[in-house]
Amino acid sequence: MKAIKQLLTVLAVLVTLGLTAQVPQYINYQAVVRNSAGTPVAGGTAVKFRFTILDGSSTGTPVYTEVSNSLTSNPSGLVNTAIGINSTLSSVTWGTGTKWLKVEVDVNNTGSYTDMGTQQLVSVPFALYAANSPAGATGNTGPAGAVGPTGPTGAGTAGAAGPTGPTGPAGSNGLNGSTGAVGSTGATGATGATGAGATGPTGPTGASGSAGGATGPTGPTGPTGASGTGGGATGPTGPTGTAGVAGPTGPAGTNGSNGLNGTNGTNGNTGPTGPTGSAGTVGAAGPTGPTGAGITGPTGPTGTGGVSGTQYYVSKFATATTLGNSQIWDNGTSIAIGTTSPLATNKVTLNNAMTTGGNALLVSATGTASTTAIYTGVSSFITATGGANIAVRGVSNGVATTSPENVGGYFAASGASTTASPTAYGLNLAVIADASSYGSTYTYNEGISASTDSTRGASRAVEAFASSKFAGFNQGVYGVADGALSSTSSLNEGVHGLAHLGAGYNVGVYGEVDTSIGTTGFGIIGDAGNCPNCATANWAGEFFGDVDVQGALSKSSGTFKIDHPQDPANKYLYHSFVESPDMMNIYNGNITTDANGEAIVDLPGYFEAENIDFRYQLTVIGAFAQAIVSKEIANNQFVVKTDKPNVKVSWMVTGVRNDAWAQNHRVVAEVQKAAKDAGKYLHPELYGMSNEYRINYIPRTEMMKNRAPRKPVASTPAK
Repeated sequence: MKAIKQLLTVLAVLVTLGLTAQVPQYINYQAVVRNSAGTPVAGGTAVKFRFTILDGSSTGTPVYTEVSNSLTSNPSGLVNTAIGINSTLSSVTWGTGTKWLKVEVDVNNTGSYTDMGTQQLVSVPFALYAANSPAGATGNTGPAGAVGPTGPTGAGTAGAAGPTGPTGPAGSNGLNGSTGAVGSTGATGATGATGAGATGPTGPTGASGSAGGATGPTGPTGPTGASGTGGGATGPTGPTGTAGVAGPTGPAGTNGSNGLNGTNGTNGNTGPTGPTGSAGTVGAAGPTGPTGAGITGPTGPTGTGGVSGTQYYVSKFATATTLGNSQIWDNGTSIAIGTTSPLATNKVTLNNAMTTGGNALLVSATGTASTTAIYTGVSSFITATGGANIAVRGVSNGVATTSPENVGGYFAASGASTTASPTAYGLNLAVIADASSYGSTYTYNEGISASTDSTRGASRAVEAFASSKFAGFNQGVYGVADGALSSTSSLNEGVHGLAHLGAGYNVGVYGEVDTSIGTTGFGIIGDAGNCPNCATANWAGEFFGDVDVQGALSKSSGTFKIDHPQDPANKYLYHSFVESPDMMNIYNGNITTDANGEAIVDLPGYFEAENIDFRYQLTVIGAFAQAIVSKEIANNQFVVKTDKPNVKVSWMVTGVRNDAWAQNHRVVAEVQKAAKDAGKYLHPELYGMSNEYRINYIPRTEMMKNRAPRKPVASTPAK
């Protein structure tokens, strides 16, 4: 509860009116205070009300104002007070015109009140007028009995019933209070003498509260006039006898017990592990032991010239005349550089211990054309027991926790221009991957197969980056699957993405675009292209499973497609979507009116929160009858009325979406094309135009330039 403006609901019930001259006149008031999420405020919250009674209309002249005492809500957000405790209602002229009650609320006693609305007072408050009428003679007061049910009606002569007042507006839903225990029946007081006071006018009948509302105490029953005879006009009302003085009101029943507490919410996810604390300081080194006292022996005579070195090391000239160990180690089976413990399976092992920067192996080749710096090849014709043949394999293992990046292989191709604005450009390829098989029993070929494994942080099996200073095409990854060599190729996949068994999100292919400079961005474009041999359809995209679109979906048409219910093995069934310039929701059903020709249609509980601008359609079924909507939608209901009883009615209601997304993304039916798309079409072929006039068209000759299926750059090692 951060601000009063967050208060959404004050559900109020006017409960009791004190009428007798011996007790203060008041109107009981009960309310549930809720926050913006619809949840009752916490128990113990301070609440004040400001009540204003207006004369004649909801904007009429104030005739009474009162500020309640500071109240405290119970655990259900319920507060109770009474109007008339801090002032007197006797000054209100209840008998002249309508009266309206305006309610304002102040939460946490901030001094700022929020207007919760104005409502017409009906029935019970107008009984205050009766208190100003002349009183009859007072009978003897009977002894006060214990609180119990209302005693039997007195036996006065019944007068004719007065006309029934118009039905007031529907009252708000009352709170479901628990039923207090029933007290024992008190003794009936003696009937007082009949008074001669005139009967006050009958107030309008209040609307019936909904089921479960708290019921106010029953007022004393006036004597019934004598019934008129025959079917003629109602005779005048006979004089009313003086009513006996009502016994004092018994004490209020105890409050019902609080409802059960809601179940505890599920525990939140465990937060990330905090960083590892810094290592403790290294202990001080122990003292150095004393130097030994051995005596140096005499120097031996100078030997004859010769070579010295370590077994298996390849020698080098340490000086102009002296040989020593080089970094190359050769035991006759393996050759190693930087280590003397190569794996037995390696013919050559290169190990270079570096702290920062540096290359374990740097190869540079300069040539005018067709020059290869390193050429690798692996051949194997073993079919039964042979494993994988790998021409190049790169492994990078950064065990330090601060290692920023581990790259198994890095390739870059740069074709620098000698001019600032080149008029022609070639093709720079960082990696060409070609997998070809001409056998009759192969299963599949993979140009690049990459996998990654990480216990923490992010892992990328392959990262491709394309950047161009000048205008043209930049393609991070370009995949081609060419089945031209075989007319029976069953599946060609240019790019296949698989995300498998991840603990969180698994995304096979993720497309992202940054339009901070450009004017149009597409995360993924699927182009069906030209398929003259396609028998039924050529799809730009196909999805097996649910598709979630977080945003607007634009399409030329839409259908559902299912297996035909009557011939699912051989046919499909298509139905078109319902289209509308509005963001329309449709609700429908059937209902049968009752003996009075009325029926209440219940709509979903979220209907009025989700929809505005309601439209109705009614169709009667099985009989000639007329049907109307007698009461429009309120509280997620509307009322159908027919001129005959028990008529079946088919109804349909439409509404326009009014949720937060719809409010900010209304459909604009007619939109001018952008300047770059002017003169172009979504479907140029329908207007006799060629494909070049299609919006977002990319010339295939440009896209496929230098993109013919490739064979290895060199078929034999360079000489």
